[in-house]
Amino acid sequence: MKTEMSKKKLYAIKYAALRADLSTHLVRAWEKRHQAVFPARTESNRRLYSEEDILRLQLLKKAVDAGHSISMVAKLSSGELMRLINSQPPADHGRLSYTTKPDEPTEFFNLALKSVLQLDVKRLEYALTQAAVHLTKPMLISKLIVPLCAKIGELWRRGELKIINEHIATPVIRSVLWNLLRSADVPREAPRIVVATPLNHHHELGALAIALIVRESGWRSLYCGSNLPANEIAAAVKRTKSRAVGLSITFSLNHQQLAEEIHKLRGYLCKDTAILIGGQGAATIIDDVKANGVQLLKDLKSLNSVLDNLLISVSKKETRKKSNP
Repeated sequence: MKTEMSKKKLYAIKYAALRADLSTHLVRAWEKRHQAVFPARTESNRRLYSEEDILRLQLLKKAVDAGHSISMVAKLSSGELMRLINSQPPADHGRLSYTTKPDEPTEFFNLALKSVLQLDVKRLEYALTQAAVHLTKPMLISKLIVPLCAKIGELWRRGELKIINEHIATPVIRSVLWNLLRSADVPREAPRIVVATPLNHHHELGALAIALIVRESGWRSLYCGSNLPANEIAAAVKRTKSRAVGLSITFSLNHQQLAEEIHKLRGYLCKDTAILIGGQGAATIIDDVKANGVQLLKDLKSLNSVLDNLLISVSKKETRKKSNP
């Protein structure tokens, strides 16, 4: 096996992804979830791609761009993929006609919203998967996922959308975020942050988005799920030696209970552990908890700014410890 590998010219994942016009996280996701490719591995477990692997990735991208689901085409041979691509395109699965630039999120948003309104799960999955290919993660979150969730909530409150529409959208959005989160590489020595939603807060998409974005900022996020009491969140922080906690708060029916949970969390944690809150409901509670050093995240830009400042603070403290053993 090693002899065969040595005879082939093999490439790192960044080069393979560039040749296939894909992001590295999507290549990993296709491999892990759908077994679309089987790259070789070095002794240190780094992926190495042959020319055949790169060709297969190129064919898979063309098939997905034509409207086919990756789950449907991942098992096809390269020859079958070629025949599929050269054949008549499939019935309308919401193919995108790129009248805008590939990095323009407006068309993805319009297609995704239309899919939610029409209860078209396959087309919604296609729109979000394609957006994940063409957009950066921050743009995917800020220009597509967050506005889409906000629009769904707005239409529901106005009575223009039923609960079933939200129910078909949530699992698809969650799946896309999970795939991106699992495929995001962060060094093991990176500072850690625990991300969750507090007690009686069940909407987890905002927390998943935060967990993904903080990884893009060089932090190692541990996503712990939704509806967690303060003592469980604190236990995760202490076990992982995390430097911060990120809480997603969509809305609060009981402000007093939420404030009490955050007060408890502050009491369980050391004073150097930052507590960050974001989401549509975070601003309504900040006045009750900011005395505890809780910081409000107004948007993704403020999240990145806070994380950068925390990294600087962490670096200074570690430098002081080394100089004063």
